[in-house]
Amino acid sequence: MTEIEEFTSALSRLRQAAGEPSYKVLVSYAARQNISVTTSSLSDWFTGKSVPAKNSVLRCVVTCLADRAKMAPAQRMDWVSRMEKLRAAAWKERHPVPGVSTRPTSAPEPSALQIASGSTIGRHAGPVNCVVCTDQAGGLLAVSGGHDDAVRIWNVEGQRQEAALMGHERAVNAVLVCRIGSRPAVVSAGQDCAVRLWDLQDQRLIGDLKTFGNGSITAMAAHPQEAQLLVLERGLDTNMRIYNRVRVWDLATQKLDHALTYWRPGDAYDLAVGVLGDTPGSVPVAVTGVAKGATVRVLKRWNNYQGRLEPRRDGIRKNPVTSVTCTLFRTRIIAVTSSRRRGIHGWDLVSQRQLFGFDPQQPVYEIACVSLGQQLIVLGTGPGPVTGWDAETGRRLFVLPTSAQTRAVAAGVLHSRPVAVTGDDDGLVRLWDINQEAGH
Repeated sequence: MTEIEEFTSALSRLRQAAGEPSYKVLVSYAARQNISVTTSSLSDWFTGKSVPAKNSVLRCVVTCLADRAKMAPAQRMDWVSRMEKLRAAAWKERHPVPGVSTRPTSAPEPSALQIASGSTIGRHAGPVNCVVCTDQAGGLLAVSGGHDDAVRIWNVEGQRQEAALMGHERAVNAVLVCRIGSRPAVVSAGQDCAVRLWDLQDQRLIGDLKTFGNGSITAMAAHPQEAQLLVLERGLDTNMRIYNRVRVWDLATQKLDHALTYWRPGDAYDLAVGVLGDTPGSVPVAVTGVAKGATVRVLKRWNNYQGRLEPRRDGIRKNPVTSVTCTLFRTRIIAVTSSRRRGIHGWDLVSQRQLFGFDPQQPVYEIACVSLGQQLIVLGTGPGPVTGWDAETGRRLFVLPTSAQTRAVAAGVLHSRPVAVTGDDDGLVRLWDINQEAGH
């Protein structure tokens, strides 16, 4: 891969992670920073026809994309530094000094990544319960948890295990990746009633949050702007009654901050975090799937009730929302909810208006979303393998061919190409190329 191709690939990956905003959005952002850039210039940079002449212009574009991808400040700085180095190398290749060779004369490297869709990344010694994808400086990583009490970190491109984090005493139910200070961290929780923090780079235990002794963690989400963790707990109170509660933990001090909200027995199922608006710094909100739909609460003012995402005319109001995720859709973060009783819906978090909805004709247990060009793909687990639907039309695009039931699914971007990582009942963690599966 040439220096120009490497620069273009990294810039495209960052844009993909940001939800592929239009060039006009980037031009508008740059204008607010008093930096001049045109749509034609941006088109040339993303296609490799030219290279930015100034670091200040590139820094503005990278910062905009990193903000839209909800990166932490330290991660954003890492991307800015990396892209400036790639720009310098690409500029030298594009404008070589006469008589000086900038590249060795060996055979060229392959310019395109070959993904064998459905290939096995690795295996747990038991069913896989959860999986997430994270884009780090070294490439795309997947983190999974399973019935073997292990949290495993996978190099997606290399299709190999980077580490096995052992410390839970029972099955791992939920995992996520966030930042604690300047370091990326893995957070895991399970049926042993504990939340454990791991350094992603050193693969060592850095914290252990003791929650309660008679329940389990069913879902987690990280605050996009602060070092705070939202944990959905299900347990027994002092009167031995079942309760569901979202508690907020300070990851820096590893202490319980406060409880966000509380539900009657059996009312809460899943948890996600989004933002109100389409600009950097928009107010974060917690979206929780409950028995009567989904509730939204503002995280900036924790106990301020903001509203309900409860459709009243399409029949889903009686259906519990058992899975919820927040994703970018047409320049704005939306909530996508699903029910085991055949309903997938997309919601505008600002107006609480339904953007799309369809009947998948099957129960859906867990969902993930990925962009394929201008198309939003909803991936859903069910009684069998994962199915992919066009979010706006509800048309089924593909079924991932596996012989086992898929319990967990996550979406990511590998070399500017959308991919999915799944975890199955047979313990296998697999990689899927969305372009190939959708026939693009």
